[in-house]
Amino acid sequence: MSSENHNSKQHHFGQGKLPGEHPYGDLGQIVFIFIFLIVWVLDSFVFKFSTVLAVYIPLAVRLILAALLFGISFYLFRASHHVVSEARESERKLLHTGPFSKVRHPLYLSVLVLYLAFIVATLSLASFVLWIFIFVFYNFIAAYEEKQLLVVFEQDYAEYIKKVPRWIVG
Repeated sequence: MSSENHNSKQHHFGQGKLPGEHPYGDLGQIVFIFIFLIVWVLDSFVFKFSTVLAVYIPLAVRLILAALLFGISFYLFRASHHVVSEARESERKLLHTGPFSKVRHPLYLSVLVLYLAFIVATLSLASFVLWIFIFVFYNFIAAYEEKQLLVVFEQDYAEYIKKVPRWIVG
């Protein structure tokens, strides 16, 4: 294997825009957050056209559940970011410690859980339907990135996929 080819395989996802990241991943995430916030605010506080379930679950219960989801999201984000930051300072390698040992995309999962926290707080069904589309988008970019990681890390990543689920913490 040539030195140039070997060096191209020595990277991980955590150092800005890397070759394995989906080219529209960042843009899609930004677009979805704005669309989600607009739909959530308009449905939850202005038009209230799909928040009919909110009358059946007390606000205090919804806020407690939302706070738990915010906490989970914050933990996943912070712990994942910590692992990624440490990896930046060392040699580039496959990340499989901390939250990466439980789920393959903890940073993406933290964002998905954050969206759910907002949804639970107001029980906006319109926001939940949008969340399904957002989940499909994240699943798409995660699958794309996994294909790239298989090329880079070959058997190591194939073994990682067998042991660690994409989304559901095992």
